[in-house]
Amino acid sequence: MRLGIDITVVYVDHGDSDEVRTALSRLGETVDVVDTAAGCLSLLADPTVGCVVATDALPGATTVELCRRIRSRRLDVPVVAYPADGTEALAGELVAAGASGYVPQSQGVETLVARVDELLPADGEESTAAFSEADERVREEPTRFAGALERSPIAIVEWTPEFDVRAWNDAASQLFGFTTAEAIGRPATELVVPPDDRTDVLEYWRTIATAGEDASGTDRRRVGRAVRKDGTTITCEWIDVPIVDDAGDVAGVRSFVRDVTDERRRVRAFEQLHRTTSDLLRAESATEMAEIVIEATERIFDRPLAAVRLTDEDATRLEVAATSVRLEETTGEIPDAEPGDHSLWEAFTADEPTVVEDTDTIELPYRIDETAGNAVFHPLGDHGLISVAPSSDGALDGTDIHLIHVLAATTEAALDRARRDRKLERTSRELAARKGKIESLHGTASRLDDCKRHRDVYELTVEAAEEVLNFDVCVVDIARDGYLVKEAISAELDGEELEKMPIDAGVAGKTYRNGRTYCVDDLSADDDVSPAREEFRSVVSVPLGDRGVFQAVSTEPSAFDDDDVELAELLISHVTDALDRIDFEEQLRTERDRFAALFENVPDAVVVGRHDAESNLIVDAVNPAFERVFGYDESELLDERLERFIVPPGRSSEAKTFNRLANRGEVLEAEVRRRAVDGLRDFMLRVVPMEGEDTSESVGLYTDVTERKQREKRVEILNRVLRHDLRNGMNIVRGCAEMLENAVADDERRYAEIIQGRADELVELAEKTRAAERTFDQGGETTNAPIDLCDAVRRTSARLENEYPDVDVSRSVPDRCFVRADAYLERALYQVLENAVEHNDSPTPSVDVSVREHSDGELVRLTISDDGPGIPEDERELLEGNREITQLRHASGLGLWLVNWIVVGSGGQLRFRENDPQGTTVVVDLPRTDDETEPGTDADRTLE
Repeated sequence: MRLGIDITVVYVDHGDSDEVRTALSRLGETVDVVDTAAGCLSLLADPTVGCVVATDALPGATTVELCRRIRSRRLDVPVVAYPADGTEALAGELVAAGASGYVPQSQGVETLVARVDELLPADGEESTAAFSEADERVREEPTRFAGALERSPIAIVEWTPEFDVRAWNDAASQLFGFTTAEAIGRPATELVVPPDDRTDVLEYWRTIATAGEDASGTDRRRVGRAVRKDGTTITCEWIDVPIVDDAGDVAGVRSFVRDVTDERRRVRAFEQLHRTTSDLLRAESATEMAEIVIEATERIFDRPLAAVRLTDEDATRLEVAATSVRLEETTGEIPDAEPGDHSLWEAFTADEPTVVEDTDTIELPYRIDETAGNAVFHPLGDHGLISVAPSSDGALDGTDIHLIHVLAATTEAALDRARRDRKLERTSRELAARKGKIESLHGTASRLDDCKRHRDVYELTVEAAEEVLNFDVCVVDIARDGYLVKEAISAELDGEELEKMPIDAGVAGKTYRNGRTYCVDDLSADDDVSPAREEFRSVVSVPLGDRGVFQAVSTEPSAFDDDDVELAELLISHVTDALDRIDFEEQLRTERDRFAALFENVPDAVVVGRHDAESNLIVDAVNPAFERVFGYDESELLDERLERFIVPPGRSSEAKTFNRLANRGEVLEAEVRRRAVDGLRDFMLRVVPMEGEDTSESVGLYTDVTERKQREKRVEILNRVLRHDLRNGMNIVRGCAEMLENAVADDERRYAEIIQGRADELVELAEKTRAAERTFDQGGETTNAPIDLCDAVRRTSARLENEYPDVDVSRSVPDRCFVRADAYLERALYQVLENAVEHNDSPTPSVDVSVREHSDGELVRLTISDDGPGIPEDERELLEGNREITQLRHASGLGLWLVNWIVVGSGGQLRFRENDPQGTTVVVDLPRTDDETEPGTDADRTLE
């Protein structure tokens, strides 16, 4: 309770914070809590409401809207905004809406309570709650008014119906400056009404004075100007209560008066800030914005000393952009501020508002012929600084400083927007220019496609770099014999002696060697660079693949930015594509010429055709050999189905299958029978698909194998007949020799034994021939695969020891060693071991076997050494291919021949050398493999 009056604090919060309610209760006043704006407005009818505290957690209304609605009903109630998140923009809106206080929740409950305590009236101060309360009491208890009149902190004036002063309390004296004696009996129009407002005020007074009984119990609220005794004008809120006598006539008017000058000024100031914000949004330049800000400052403050300074492009100076009229009148030339100069630059670099309480203590770069009180220097971000000081001996209060802060924040935001707009516009222009260059470079790519020679490409590269990319001087260097030789240069360099440069020298050499782009901003600062001219200061150097280097130079340092580098690389990418195309086309021409020569001269019949929708091969070309073999001229076959001419009856289905496979892109090889010029012939057909521009094409190669097949058949028949007749005949000869051995004398039996031995050898030869044939017949089913050579050696040597108990076999082999070989390798190994034993005349033959990796790591070496008589020289030469086979010189057996065939078929090599002191060493080299997947081997297969 203050001044003997109960004051109510209304707390508006949808969340109803107990902490805030408890804290406000400590003020000793009644705290009513409501959770809606409507609930708050309904309480305003209570004259004891002395303050409203509002949060922003309200359904259906914002804090700003609530402030406006409170002010539309009662101007006397202070409103404190208590938002969750505080911003400068929100603070400005709240003050403009009539908020008396602004405390963000981040400042804490205690700060809120302190602010409310400041706004609630203390003893002896004007109380807006008491204002309404006194009003009500005077209405209800007129007999007690005289005492209340003197005690009230509110200015109260009682008027006669003629608008003369009847009563005047001390608060009225303090407000208007007139004592009670000076005021009593004087008309209002002479005392407090400004001359310009007298007509309107008198009209308003006549309305009240003539209201009669209708005026009873009503009051009139108005806001108007008033004149104080010292001549100053203030704005007051008047609540006029008519006094009606028993006859129903107006006997006088009682007025309750409150000074709302500052409050109205704040409202006008924020309205001006709102208009200024709109003006700033429409401004197109920073200078225009500065002028708008100064105009707003002059409207908000009374003849201020104000200036806006903006930074130059390098942010090294604060240049004067706009000044107030009063500052111009009281100051001479106003210079710019530089780093280290005066308090202005210090305030700008402080990056926060600076309030100077005494302007005489600061150092300015100019003299002001007027005394100012305090001053505010407020940075505009990195854009500049606004300075405001009052004229004469006035001072900026807290509200003024806050207004300057809001104005500065608004200006900074507008300058930021303008900067973004300028940057966006500049970026848009740059993007448009870049887009134009890229489109031009794509046009250059089309021109490059028309170039037929490397030199044409290089010259067009320099031309495009100058005309499209706007480079000053350009050059293309090509690597040749350890030097970079100039192939194309700008016209500015034409005629000058330009020496070739080693590929390990300069920026060009580094670009070529490292295959990357370099951009040097200052060539004079690089001791390793020697430009063609001293005036060249910067360069961008781009590699031309492994062909050379493109360079653009300028006489200006740092002339090339990232966009220039990227566009240069884009140009060179088109150039390298063009050079690759020319090289590829040249390669195609060469290959086409070679193919044409091969096509014309190959002895086999060749046809080139395309496949139609049904996969039939349609003839596009045939070579001369095809015409000779099949008897058709090319002109007869063109655009016709090939099978109509050369496929015999009964083989169309086979031909169609081959065509479908070829049309699917498969490579074919098969024996076919076709109709040739001299009848049906057998051919080895090889079909290779080719991808044409629009269709699938194939090349067919026909190799005549008729005679080879006939020869193989004849040999097969003769071999079988000879082998069969030889075996049967030798069996008869051997039987007869056995009978002869028993029939002849002892001294003649040796002849029968010779006959038997020779017959046995011929029978064995027939059996080996049969085994060889069986091996060859199965060879088509056998492919080389990983084999553990060490296991194979152990198995074959164990078998040898089992069949020849007297043999002495020694082995030196690792645990495992894989080779890629034929599946019949193990047969070949056993043949070598058996051969070493059978041809050894020692009672205990000795055989040594070893396996080791070759020094080159690619081969595995198997050696088999014996102590027998050795293999004859001429037979070794036959096996090693160093001597021709004749009737008088051939191998005595097939065993080692089969070994040689299997080893060679495995990709290996068979060699022989003499063993010291006696015998032969067989050396077998086989390809090594790391694959440990062992195929199944048939240890029981032999070459018998």
